[in-house]
Amino acid sequence: MDSVVNLWPLLGIAAIVVGFVLRFNPVLVVIVAGFVTGLAAMMPVSDILEKLGAGFLNTRNLPLILLLPWRLSACWSATV
Repeated sequence: MDSVVNLWPLLGIAAIVVGFVLRFNPVLVVIVAGFVTGLAAMMPVSDILEKLGAGFLNTRNLPLILLLPWRLSACWSATV
């Protein structure tokens, strides 16, 4: 009955709060918080990358957000 709960993965919540309070890029904050949580939970880095990649691909709007500024700048430089 004496089971120990690992509370270290909750550091990811602290990383989210600190990142948003300091007004960092939200995508960067979420990625860093995912790594902090995964490492605190003693997950292998390959599993952390797999989970982050699957989450971003399932939402499908994040790649668009990341690629849109690059495409707009390429279109802008081509027309000028």
